[in-house]
Amino acid sequence: MSSCGIHSSAGLAAARYGIGVGDVQQIVETAVGGMNLSTTVEGRARFPIRVRYARELRDNVEALGRVYIPTLGGERIRLAQVADLKVLDGPPMINSENSMLRATVLLQRAWARHGWFRRGSQGAS
Repeated sequence: MSSCGIHSSAGLAAARYGIGVGDVQQIVETAVGGMNLSTTVEGRARFPIRVRYARELRDNVEALGRVYIPTLGGERIRLAQVADLKVLDGPPMINSENSMLRATVLLQRAWARHGWFRRGSQGAS
């Protein structure tokens, strides 16, 4: 599973523009994760109204690097100027398929070759 790693070098580069690490993190959080603007009520159900970048922009590291950050002086700089963005390999995660949770188990060949996994899984239902 890959993910986007954002290492904020805001301590050095952003300090030139008067931007704090928290400011950079909030902008990234809003662009990628979205922000609740309001709530809509439909009958008895309530749903948040979220605004965030389109998926093709959120899933593209180069596009995220072009996100503008406002400075105290009123100018706009790109996120790539104050942070390093990289695609990182991350741990596998539990996801869903047809609305059912699905977990993936990864094995190393050495475990299967020595029978460790087969012996340990025989008692599992």
